[in-house]
Amino acid sequence: MEIYTLTDEKRRKILSKLKYNQIQTLSDFTMYKAKSEMITKDFVIANDWKLADIREDAFWNLRSMDNNQGKKIPKLKCECGKNLRYQYILRSSSGKELKLGVTHFAQHAGIP
Repeated sequence: MEIYTLTDEKRRKILSKLKYNQIQTLSDFTMYKAKSEMITKDFVIANDWKLADIREDAFWNLRSMDNNQGKKIPKLKCECGKNLRYQYILRSSSGKELKLGVTHFAQHAGIP
Protein backbone atom coordinates (compact mmCIF):
# COMPACT_ATOMS: atom_id res chain seq x y z
CA MET A 1 0.00 0.00 0.00
CA GLU A 2 1.47 3.30 -1.08
CA ILE A 3 1.14 6.33 1.17
CA TYR A 4 1.44 9.85 -0.19
CA THR A 5 0.79 13.33 1.11
CA LEU A 6 -1.85 15.56 -0.46
CA THR A 7 -1.16 19.19 -1.20
CA ASP A 8 -3.34 21.80 0.49
CA GLU A 9 -5.12 22.44 -2.80
CA LYS A 10 -5.92 18.75 -3.39
CA ARG A 11 -7.09 18.36 0.21
CA ARG A 12 -9.43 21.37 -0.14
CA LYS A 13 -10.90 19.99 -3.37
CA ILE A 14 -11.67 16.66 -1.72
CA LEU A 15 -13.09 18.27 1.43
CA SER A 16 -15.27 20.64 -0.58
CA LYS A 17 -17.06 17.61 -2.08
CA LEU A 18 -17.85 16.03 1.29
CA LYS A 19 -21.02 16.56 3.31
CA TYR A 20 -21.00 17.98 6.84
CA ASN A 21 -21.31 14.59 8.57
CA GLN A 22 -18.55 13.12 6.40
CA ILE A 23 -16.15 15.93 7.31
CA GLN A 24 -17.06 15.61 10.99
CA THR A 25 -16.51 11.83 10.93
CA LEU A 26 -13.12 12.26 9.23
CA SER A 27 -12.11 14.81 11.86
CA ASP A 28 -13.26 12.57 14.72
CA PHE A 29 -11.30 9.64 13.31
CA THR A 30 -8.07 11.58 12.80
CA MET A 31 -8.19 13.22 16.24
CA TYR A 32 -8.94 9.99 18.16
CA LYS A 33 -5.33 8.81 18.44
CA ALA A 34 -3.93 12.21 19.42
CA LYS A 35 -6.60 12.66 22.09
CA SER A 36 -6.11 9.15 23.46
CA GLU A 37 -2.35 9.46 23.79
CA MET A 38 -2.29 12.91 25.35
CA ILE A 39 -5.17 12.40 27.77
CA THR A 40 -4.18 8.84 28.76
CA LYS A 41 -0.67 9.98 29.65
CA ASP A 42 -2.23 12.30 32.24
CA PHE A 43 -0.52 15.31 30.73
CA VAL A 44 -0.34 17.49 33.84
CA ILE A 45 0.05 21.18 33.05
CA ALA A 46 0.29 22.36 36.64
CA ASN A 47 -0.68 20.81 39.93
CA ASP A 48 -4.36 21.53 39.49
CA TRP A 49 -4.72 21.61 35.65
CA LYS A 50 -5.31 18.63 33.37
CA LEU A 51 -5.80 18.26 29.63
CA ALA A 52 -9.50 17.43 29.24
CA ASP A 53 -9.96 17.44 25.46
CA ILE A 54 -8.50 18.42 22.10
CA ARG A 55 -10.84 19.74 19.42
CA GLU A 56 -10.21 20.22 15.71
CA ASP A 57 -11.97 22.64 13.39
CA ALA A 58 -12.86 20.10 10.72
CA PHE A 59 -13.73 22.93 8.32
CA TRP A 60 -10.43 24.85 8.75
CA ASN A 61 -9.24 24.13 5.20
CA LEU A 62 -12.60 25.07 3.70
CA ARG A 63 -13.21 28.37 5.49
CA SER A 64 -11.22 30.37 2.91
CA MET A 65 -13.29 29.03 0.01
CA ASP A 66 -16.44 30.75 -1.23
CA ASN A 67 -19.80 28.98 -0.86
CA ASN A 68 -18.76 26.29 1.56
CA GLN A 69 -20.69 24.73 4.40
CA GLY A 70 -17.94 25.46 6.95
CA LYS A 71 -18.70 29.19 7.07
CA LYS A 72 -21.92 28.51 9.02
CA ILE A 73 -20.20 26.38 11.69
CA PRO A 74 -18.89 28.28 14.75
CA LYS A 75 -15.11 28.71 14.83
CA LEU A 76 -12.89 27.45 17.62
CA LYS A 77 -11.34 30.32 19.58
CA CYS A 78 -8.45 30.73 22.02
CA GLU A 79 -8.96 32.62 25.27
CA CYS A 80 -7.11 35.50 23.54
CA GLY A 81 -9.71 35.55 20.73
CA LYS A 82 -7.60 34.02 17.94
CA ASN A 83 -9.32 31.57 15.54
CA LEU A 84 -7.93 28.06 15.94
CA ARG A 85 -7.54 24.87 13.96
CA TYR A 86 -6.81 22.89 17.14
CA GLN A 87 -8.20 23.84 20.54
CA TYR A 88 -6.79 22.40 23.77
CA ILE A 89 -9.27 22.27 26.65
CA LEU A 90 -7.71 22.43 30.12
CA ARG A 91 -9.76 21.85 33.26
CA SER A 92 -8.70 22.73 36.80
CA SER A 93 -9.54 20.73 39.90
CA SER A 94 -11.91 23.57 40.85
CA GLY A 95 -13.83 23.14 37.56
CA LYS A 96 -12.48 26.18 35.72
CA GLU A 97 -11.96 25.60 32.00
CA LEU A 98 -9.45 27.15 29.59
CA LYS A 99 -9.71 26.87 25.80
CA LEU A 100 -6.29 27.47 24.26
CA GLY A 101 -4.43 27.34 20.98
CA VAL A 102 -1.11 25.58 20.64
CA THR A 103 0.98 28.62 21.63
CA HIS A 104 -0.88 29.36 24.87
CA PHE A 105 -1.17 25.63 25.61
CA ALA A 106 2.63 25.34 25.34
CA GLN A 107 3.04 28.29 27.71
CA HIS A 108 0.78 26.66 30.31
CA ALA A 109 2.55 23.33 29.87
CA GLY A 110 5.97 24.92 30.21
CA ILE A 111 7.04 23.71 26.78
CA PRO A 112 9.83 25.94 25.38
